[in-house]
Amino acid sequence: EACRTADGVTSTSDLVATHRITVVADQIYYIEAFGEASGGANGQLEIGVRWYNAAGALISGSFIALSGAPTVFTRWSTTVTAPSLAVSAEFVVRVTGHTIGTWCVDDAWWVRLDSSWELSSIKHLSSDYASHR
Repeated sequence: EACRTADGVTSTSDLVATHRITVVADQIYYIEAFGEASGGANGQLEIGVRWYNAAGALISGSFIALSGAPTVFTRWSTTVTAPSLAVSAEFVVRVTGHTIGTWCVDDAWWVRLDSSWELSSIKHLSSDYASHR
């Protein structure tokens, strides 16, 4: 579990996986996490993936927001497709517009889905983050 309590100064911050993983261009990835709000948290909690090319340059990001501000851990998920030039990616938990309360995320993970939607690789990231602003 990782939490961010508003400090009244920074309204946006990212929690990023400590390392990038190799991805397959044009493949579909499923991302999921559990999130909750407390103390009247405002803003928005998002999970997503940042995609990088062979030179290590950021290509783009794919994010989905948790709906509302649930006061119990609530699962949210989506599928994202790696861009055609993507060779690596990192999982990101992002809080935006956050000035009061606390947001928490737990059990964040992602998986590459093959053409038949079978599990082909998995990386659990709930305890594999480096926090920064």
